[in-house]
Amino acid sequence: MDNITLSSSVDLNITSTVASTAASTAVDLLVTTVLPHLPHGGVWVAFQTLHGILAVCVLIANCASLGVIYGVVPRLTPPLQLLTSVAFADLLAPWAVMTQYFPRSTCQDEIHTALMLTAHHAGAMSLMALACIHSVATFRPLQYERVISQRRTWIIINLIWLVALLTANVHFLATLTHHHTSKPYCLQVRDNLRLALVLAACLSGATALITGLMYGRILLHLKPIQSLMTPDDATPRKSTKGVVTGVMLASSFVIGWLPFIISKFAHISHAEGEAPPSLLVALNTCMVLVLLNCLLDPIIYGNRMTNMELAYTRLYHRARGWVATTWSRVRRRHDMDELPSTPLNPIESIC
Repeated sequence: MDNITLSSSVDLNITSTVASTAASTAVDLLVTTVLPHLPHGGVWVAFQTLHGILAVCVLIANCASLGVIYGVVPRLTPPLQLLTSVAFADLLAPWAVMTQYFPRSTCQDEIHTALMLTAHHAGAMSLMALACIHSVATFRPLQYERVISQRRTWIIINLIWLVALLTANVHFLATLTHHHTSKPYCLQVRDNLRLALVLAACLSGATALITGLMYGRILLHLKPIQSLMTPDDATPRKSTKGVVTGVMLASSFVIGWLPFIISKFAHISHAEGEAPPSLLVALNTCMVLVLLNCLLDPIIYGNRMTNMELAYTRLYHRARGWVATTWSRVRRRHDMDELPSTPLNPIESIC
């Protein structure tokens, strides 16, 4: 009886071993044969097409916004200066997204991540600085012109981009300071990529918390003032319009970028080329959210800021007048070509 039990247990162990070996072999076969061909499938072509279309739309929208700010708006105020920094960050993001579709090269994923984090850091700190400006305008309106000047704003923007570049490329800097010749350079950069993502998560959380606290304090301060106004009065709407615009920009930024950072943390936990397809789909979907945020930013402040509304209206009237003038010149030239040759209109003799 014991022999029968022993033999059955041995058979069971052999069966389980064979099953586990077959399962591992099937997984290895899937990884070696199916995954390398997944980027050429319909899902990845759809993502590439969607990323390309959104990238073009983002570039057009933000370039148009910068052209209006620098070419049509009569006075460049500090909030508009910070919005130009946000626009440049939004211009960098689509280029960073499209780098993953470039021909394969060394450290491609690490460079792609560094560009994405640079755009994220610059946008986050620019929106936090915009919240600081709104806070000064709300609580110290008489000192606004003295505290917030164009020169100081440009200095702040330069510092923002300097910090963004340093923190986003910290994995490259850490590899340069602690380089080991026995290990490939890009593998060392990838090992230090978690440090850059930790800094990105800390920076994102800190800026979101500070921005939310400042806007919450501003709205709580303005709420009693609004309750004293009549419903038909336009003053409350004007007093909170810029603050609500900042809240909308910050909310859109958090919704667009936070899923990307989370999915990037999950992505770097796998070795290069071994990430599951579901994680790659999630990461590409998060990039779609990032591009949508970059596309919404110029639409939000373009429709809500008074200076931008007036600039777009002025630009529309200029374009309409130019089209009308050009059309009238073409019609006049066409009518002159069709004039009859009469003694009162001797065209042939003139020619």
